[in-house]
Amino acid sequence: MPDIQYGKSAYARSRGSMPDLPVVNMFAEAAPIAKQGTVLQSRKGLSPFETLGSGPIRAIYRQDGVLSGNRITVSGNEVFSGSSLIGAIGGSGPVSVAGDNNEVLIAAGGPLYRWDGSSFSVVAFPDGAPVRKITQLAGYFIAIRGDAAFPQRWYFSSPGDGSSWDGLDYASAESEPDRLLDALVVNDSLVFLGSETVEFWTRTGNADLPFSAIEQRVFKRGAIATGCAVSVDNSFIWVGDDKIVYRGDQVPVAISQDGHSERLNASDTFSVYVVDDERHKFVCIRLDSDTLVYDITTQEWCEFESYGRANFRVLSADSTVMGDDETGTLWVFSGYVDAGVQIERRFRGGFPVDGGSVPMSVVRLRAEVGNTSFLIGSYADPVIEMRLSDDYGRTWSDWEAEPLGTQGDYRTMPEWRALGVADYPGILFEWRVTDPIPFRIADALINEQHGGRQRAA
Repeated sequence: MPDIQYGKSAYARSRGSMPDLPVVNMFAEAAPIAKQGTVLQSRKGLSPFETLGSGPIRAIYRQDGVLSGNRITVSGNEVFSGSSLIGAIGGSGPVSVAGDNNEVLIAAGGPLYRWDGSSFSVVAFPDGAPVRKITQLAGYFIAIRGDAAFPQRWYFSSPGDGSSWDGLDYASAESEPDRLLDALVVNDSLVFLGSETVEFWTRTGNADLPFSAIEQRVFKRGAIATGCAVSVDNSFIWVGDDKIVYRGDQVPVAISQDGHSERLNASDTFSVYVVDDERHKFVCIRLDSDTLVYDITTQEWCEFESYGRANFRVLSADSTVMGDDETGTLWVFSGYVDAGVQIERRFRGGFPVDGGSVPMSVVRLRAEVGNTSFLIGSYADPVIEMRLSDDYGRTWSDWEAEPLGTQGDYRTMPEWRALGVADYPGILFEWRVTDPIPFRIADALINEQHGGRQRAA
C-alpha cells in the first residue's frame, strides 16, 4: 500500500510554483512505533494565566535567584512585578530585561530603568543616552547605547550595581564600522550583533576592562534589527541582515528555507522569542502576518496561527509563559481551546503520479482517535476534514468530514472512499481538525488492500 508523504516540516515556495506543505499548529516528534518514525503532534491551546494592564505584553522575565524569582512583565508601558504595578517606562523599541540578585534593569530604546524590589527609578546613564539593549554577565550589566552619536559603543556597570555607570566604562564593537543592534549571553561569553557583523567577547578578570574581544572570532553576517536574536540550547539563533535565519556555530549556519526568505523579505517587522512545551523548545520568528517556528529538538519547522487572526497572538514569552500581542493577558499552553476559540490543526500530504492513472479507492489515516473528553454536545463526536487538489494546490475540492471516534472508540479509522482517479502530476491532500481535542497523525495511506471500514470495538 503506498504511503502518502505528509509534510513533517512546513514548506512554502512561490517561485517555481512549488506546492505548499503547511504544518500549522502541529509539530514533528520522533515516534519509534510509527511506520515513518515520526508523528505530527498538536500544539496545545492558549489558556489564560494572568491579566496585567491593557497590553500588549512586550516582555516577560523571570529567573531563579533574581528578586526571589518574581516575574517582571512589561504590558504596554507599564511594568509589573508579579501582579503589582511598579512603574512605567519610556521608549517604543523592543523591550529587554536583565537581572542580578536583588535588581533588574529594563530598556526599550529610551531611558534605563531599575527595580530593586522596593523602588522603581530611572538610572543615570552616561550622557543621558537612550539604551537599546540591556543584558547581564558575571555581575556586570551590559548596555548598548541607542543613539547615533556612538553607534558601536556599549557600556558595563559597576560590578553588582546596576545603578552605577561610569562614562569611561565602555568599549566598542569595532571589527567593522557597522551599527551595534543587539547583545546576548551565550556560554559565558558576550555576543554582539551589528547590522553587518557578529562579534564575540570573553571575560578577562580585569576590573578595569572585564571583557575583551576574542580575536579572529567574527561572523561577517549581521542582524536585521534589535530583538531578532535569542540565546537557546547553548547557542543562539538570529534573523540575519540578509533575512535568512541562522544558528551560531563555528560559522553562521543557515537553518531557514528558501520559502522562509520569501516571507521574511515580504515583512517589515521582525522579532524572535522562545517558548517551551515539555521537551520541545520552539524558536518563534514573528513577522507581519506569520509566525514561523523552529523546533530545536527536531530541527523541523512549523507555523503557529491563531484562528481568525492574521498571526499567532503571542508577542513575547519567557519559557512557558507567553504574552498577548494586543491585550494584557499572559498565556500558558493547556488544553485544546486557543484563547477561547478553536485551534485549526492543518497539514498536507502528496501522492505523485508520473504517468497513467491510479483509481483512488480509499484514503486512510493512522491517527489519534476515541480521545475526546466530551460525552455530550457537538464535540462528543469529533471529526477530521479532508480536501484534495489535482493541480498542485491551485484549486481544491470541498472539505469532507470523517469521524475521529467518540470517547473510548479507539478502533475508529478515518477514511475517505471513492475519490476518483489520480493522474499526472498527482494529488495533494489537506487535512484539518478544529474540534477541541488532542490529535496526532502517524501515517496516511492510499488504496490499503486489506480491511474494510472500521471494525466494531
